[in-house]
Amino acid sequence: MADVKVQKIVLDVLKPMEPSMLELSRNITGLDGVESVSVDLIEIDKKVENVKLSISGTTLDYTDINAVIESTGATIHSVDYVFATKGTPPREES
Repeated sequence: MADVKVQKIVLDVLKPMEPSMLELSRNITGLDGVESVSVDLIEIDKKVENVKLSISGTTLDYTDINAVIESTGATIHSVDYVFATKGTPPREES
């Protein structure tokens, strides 16, 4: 399965108030293969935020993404969407 590439993933994440959504998105964008990250605030509480992370790129590594998220004290609640390709077909339009 070496030719299968994950190019988009959407995650439901519970994160502490710090680091900010901006800092979290910068950290994930810094990973190899990541081209863009969008963060949508779903719900906010006194100490935590529930956010939806949409991550796109050429070849996403879930293990690396999860490590960055966990390093901030956040946790992935669910994987809500995945777009994967085999070989090098055209990228998904979204």
